[in-house]
Amino acid sequence: MDIDEVRKAANRRADATSVRQLSRETGINHTTLEKFLAGATPFAKTRIPLCEWYLGVQSAKPPVKVADTPQRPDPASHLEALLADLGAEARTEARIRIATALSQAYARMGRNAPDWLYTTQ
Repeated sequence: MDIDEVRKAANRRADATSVRQLSRETGINHTTLEKFLAGATPFAKTRIPLCEWYLGVQSAKPPVKVADTPQRPDPASHLEALLADLGAEARTEARIRIATALSQAYARMGRNAPDWLYTTQ
């Protein structure tokens, strides 16, 4: 997730309400939140609730018209494009390592890994 987009949304919200209100909404200490809003790079402990707040704000927006909806990128294809310059054996090893790391990240968040993660090209 692009943390700069989260920061822009958080700054808009803080401007519309207050930093303390945003602090209540995100569950982040207002001093830490002020540092983030000013441009500090957040630690994971801060980044996770910020991203969750951002996703909640985004999901609350009215749906976009179908005609305006861009084609959703295919993550498996993007992964293959990133690995394309590797030889077959190295590509397979890299794909396994990346899939393992992503699976563990999803598990830590209490979520199931997406199906595309297990597709092979």
